[in-house]
Amino acid sequence: MKKKLKLLGIVIGLLFCVGVTLVAFCYREPKVAVLSYHNVAKREECPDEDPWCVSVDCFEKEMKYLHDAGYKTLTMEEFYEWKIGKRRVPFRSVLITFDDGLLSNAEYAMPILKKYGLNATIFCIGKNVEESKDETWTGDKTRYMMRKKLKEYKKNYPNIEFYSHSYNMHYDNAVDTQTKEEMKRNVKRYEELFGKTDVMAYPYGRYNDKAISVLKEHGYKMAFTLLDNRKATRKDDNFKINRINTSYDKPLYKFALRLLLPY
Repeated sequence: MKKKLKLLGIVIGLLFCVGVTLVAFCYREPKVAVLSYHNVAKREECPDEDPWCVSVDCFEKEMKYLHDAGYKTLTMEEFYEWKIGKRRVPFRSVLITFDDGLLSNAEYAMPILKKYGLNATIFCIGKNVEESKDETWTGDKTRYMMRKKLKEYKKNYPNIEFYSHSYNMHYDNAVDTQTKEEMKRNVKRYEELFGKTDVMAYPYGRYNDKAISVLKEHGYKMAFTLLDNRKATRKDDNFKINRINTSYDKPLYKFALRLLLPY
């Protein structure tokens, strides 16, 4: 009996050591979850089949969880300093991002973020925001923020930052069909309208060497994709930074678990 107990103790000890080793191996490299959202709307405005819309109820639960669980929501500069090794951040750190500059973000997401004291970044499609004439939310998820309102948003929501989602590259195959000169004009036009910027989220997450070259020539320091759906690491190319798509309803436990997973 004593031999069996001793053997059992050895087996348990070995399993514990293996488990600790596996955990240490999986988490050996610092990682930050860069969350990617799009539309945030009421359930009746956000049907279940839309993979790019999270309901207001679900979004608020996720943001409350981040707040209550003690997550640090990074500013873009804090994330960049972490990315290049100049800053250490807590294990529970995330970067919250939104693509497109949709009016639903101003109606629903931004007040919730302010309520819980969370930082976030919105990547705007320059042309769509420039041409938008929608000041009042009507439930139409295809509407965009107005350019003239951005100054007001920045004043009322100092926790929200705005960066580029291109001026006019948000259509299928733009990254492949536009010439380098057209891309350069895109960058220049965006900065004429919205000011100098040095961070971009690629439209549809797509990029190529041509696009990266243009951004580098214009002094950009980072660009985000949405292809691998995994956490960002310091080893990632600064112009191929991964994000995790969270633009749909899910049980809160899955959201929490995804943040804890090592990939």
